[in-house]
Amino acid sequence: MTVDPRTPVLVAVGEITSRSDEIVDPIDLAAEATRRAFADAGAPIADRIDTVATPGILIMHRDQPANRIADAAQLRPGRRISCPVGGNTPEYLVGKLGAEIIAGTSDAVLIVGAEAGSSMRRGSAAGTVPEAGHVLGKDETVGDDRTGLSAISNAAGLYAPHQVYPIIESAMAARAGRTIDEQRVWLGELMAPFTVEASRHPDQAWFPNARTPAELSTISPSNRMVNEPYTKLLNSILTVDMAAGFVLMAAEVAQELGVPRDRWVFTWASATCHDVFFPSQRPDLASSPGIKAAGNAVLDAAGIGIDDVRWFDFYSCFPAAVQAAIDAFDLDTADPRGFTVTGGLPYHGGPGNNYVSHSIVEMARRCREQPSEIGMLSGLGWYITKH
Repeated sequence: MTVDPRTPVLVAVGEITSRSDEIVDPIDLAAEATRRAFADAGAPIADRIDTVATPGILIMHRDQPANRIADAAQLRPGRRISCPVGGNTPEYLVGKLGAEIIAGTSDAVLIVGAEAGSSMRRGSAAGTVPEAGHVLGKDETVGDDRTGLSAISNAAGLYAPHQVYPIIESAMAARAGRTIDEQRVWLGELMAPFTVEASRHPDQAWFPNARTPAELSTISPSNRMVNEPYTKLLNSILTVDMAAGFVLMAAEVAQELGVPRDRWVFTWASATCHDVFFPSQRPDLASSPGIKAAGNAVLDAAGIGIDDVRWFDFYSCFPAAVQAAIDAFDLDTADPRGFTVTGGLPYHGGPGNNYVSHSIVEMARRCREQPSEIGMLSGLGWYITKH
């Protein structure tokens, strides 16, 4: 098979889940994920990285994070990019920077992110949160930086995902003809397979424990109600110390550097769009035309159908996000392929903007192991807004 020399290929992946009692800085976590990715490539690739891009760090925030990560990983000078809030940003960066590789304006890019929410919580309690040092460079900012909620929603007391997603979930329950109690039981059935997948990744998952549907949906002292119908175990937890990253480069550069072909993973297509931006203005809270539009664009560009996909990883900050993707592609909730390769945000761990980097890392591993198979994943920002 002849490969266009400017075809973007994913050649390196790395991630870390730190359970150390020490307080860690997200920049150090990202630098370690970077080193692991470079080691994974099977060839010396670090000196060819011309662009470092990172989702914004939400917890233990650091300004100019791409410059800080590049400095910590001792990378050569180059372009530095960071993004505003959005769990869609790793996949957005794949599409944006992949297009630049095709155009010849970039040769090799590192996309990496991290969160240190667990360290932040422990450090705040002990008064030992590390301070960010001085950084010389300034990141270029790309992506949609609009806030996720309208002033009207804020005036009604809505500010955060754990407040808004239950409202979306209630709309989904009404459409399905279920009471809110019935919906919670149904959500236990939907999300229990995610916990099983997380249990298969004990080194990466923050909560690698398989749970029954009843454990997820039953209110108890250890599983309190957060906002109806979501119990604690149906919410994502930000207090994790995790990082993940990967390298995209032009096929001709990978060949020049001697990256073994069994490291190569081809990124067939990427698409981005957004729903009606503010939830308060949407005609139907229970559906996402945006997911459907982006997904269909990807399938059309790749020349495949949904039945050709072997693995899915649907963004799962809250169960409503998973349902929106399932509905968009007219899938059965009992589809034997499942809807996550990691365990999803609530159980693998929901590190702020960077979860999709972890799902990309795991999807790449699976594609390497079974190169004839196809994986599809989604990223999501704000309130089923950015895709």
